[in-house]
Amino acid sequence: MKRTGVTLFFVLLVISATVNAAQAGDKNVAEDLNQVTSLIAKVKDFSKDLGLRKTDNFKRIDQRENNFRTIFYKPKNRVPFGYYDSGFVLLDYARADYSLKENLKALGISSKRAKRYDFYYDNQLKAIYAGNTPVFSKMAQGKSEELIRLVMHEDWHSNSGLPHYFDEAAADLFAGVSALSFLGRETEIPEWLDNQVKGAVALNQAWQSLADLDALYQARKLSVKAYRNKKRQAVGVYNKNRLPVYCIPDGTEWIDETMICCFHSYSAYFPFLAEVFRSTGYDLREWMRLLKSTPSLKPVVGDDREIFFRKSQQQERIAIAYLKKAMIDIKFTVVHPITEP
Repeated sequence: MKRTGVTLFFVLLVISATVNAAQAGDKNVAEDLNQVTSLIAKVKDFSKDLGLRKTDNFKRIDQRENNFRTIFYKPKNRVPFGYYDSGFVLLDYARADYSLKENLKALGISSKRAKRYDFYYDNQLKAIYAGNTPVFSKMAQGKSEELIRLVMHEDWHSNSGLPHYFDEAAADLFAGVSALSFLGRETEIPEWLDNQVKGAVALNQAWQSLADLDALYQARKLSVKAYRNKKRQAVGVYNKNRLPVYCIPDGTEWIDETMICCFHSYSAYFPFLAEVFRSTGYDLREWMRLLKSTPSLKPVVGDDREIFFRKSQQQERIAIAYLKKAMIDIKFTVVHPITEP
């Protein structure tokens, strides 16, 4: 009886310690989220000063354990332009505590069906529902600069009205430049931009290599075996000479074919938009004004993703033609900081 009493007392101590630790953990999470929301408020004030209108992004908190995970997958014999091309499929809210295989099983994708696709399981900090994206608990674990860029990126989307992939590149550029400005590091912008362009060009070249092989395969000039082998070689060359680029998460050791196609969504137009930015003398407000003045439109997302993708490409060509003419006009009136004596 005495031993039982001691044991019971010990169990109660353990339970008490566990409860206190859980409460302390909850308190820490709450404090971290308070710091996150405070930083987000300051970032939003800054973006408002730049000319962005108020949005509902990051106004609500979602503390679900899963946060936001996405599975991207595409047919093995396709090279999509980006993640919203008809060749890609997105599965949002995949479980963070599941492996890719477990997630596919839970989603009803059989192992036989899975063999026809290449997968990319994205486990990074992300935002969803541009215009109403929440604050996830994981945001308290990331770097402040990463969070600043995320907020800027999503608020840009909610303001721009540009065609899809054009807008992804614009959002990345805006987020990177405005984050450095917010942090008082404006002098770093030209070098940051140059490095991002180099990384984007390398990624675009890798994608183009895959797309060229895809064209040969679709024209029946390559066998399935040769097609896949040559794609693997192209992926290997890219990884061997890879340069850092903002759209690829830090610490990613290997970029496979599916990831190249996915990240191409952000890099495809980045070099061009960077040149537009340089032509304004690194004037972010002027760059924003130019992009918002383009006659291009963002097509409405419908059930047919192929139609949406083709309409987006048409509108992107309109935007490029308009901005090329605008750059010619600008270069006669703006002194480029790098060439300034």
